[in-house]
Formats: sequence, C-alpha cells, structure tokens
Amino acid sequence: MPSQVYLLAGGVSGLAVYDHDELSEFAGDVLMCQVHRGSVMHRIQFDDDGHITSDTILTNRCSGDVVVGADGAIYFVDVLSGAIHRISRVEQ
Repeated sequence: MPSQVYLLAGGVSGLAVYDHDELSEFAGDVLMCQVHRGSVMHRIQFDDDGHITSDTILTNRCSGDVVVGADGAIYFVDVLSGAIHRISRVEQ
C-alpha cells in the first residue's frame, strides 16, 4: 500500500531529498515541484518509520527542477519566468 496518493495529475518536474546539514530542519525531507498543480513546491516530511507526517507547500514558483546545492541551499527553477530561486539561512 502506498504511503501517499495524489488523485489529480501531478506533473512532477523536480524531485530532491534534502541531505545536507545547513538547513537541518529539512533533513531527510523530500522536495517535489509540481508544474501542473500551480507550479508549487511540496515539502514532504516523514517520521522515523518512513511514514509521511506532512505535505506542505513551500512556494508557488517551482515549475522546473529542484536541487540541494553543495552549500546546503535549496535551488529551484521557475521556467515560466526564467528565474532561479534559492532558499537558504539568512545571515545574522
């Protein structure tokens, strides 16, 4: 039995697992861009047994790929505007 089912066509355009220490609150989360559902990026979180505990939308500008950079930032593409966006910790 699948742990999550999307009943409407998703149009996944990017998928990454956060595997860096920089944004520790994202550790192990799946980041998924869905171009056909409003160009949104989902953040899917899991418990220790691998079950989904939440599926939230981080942004509505992810219509392309998503990657975790060597610096630990999350980079994603909005092919509709041609922009590359970055999620990172704000310097204090």
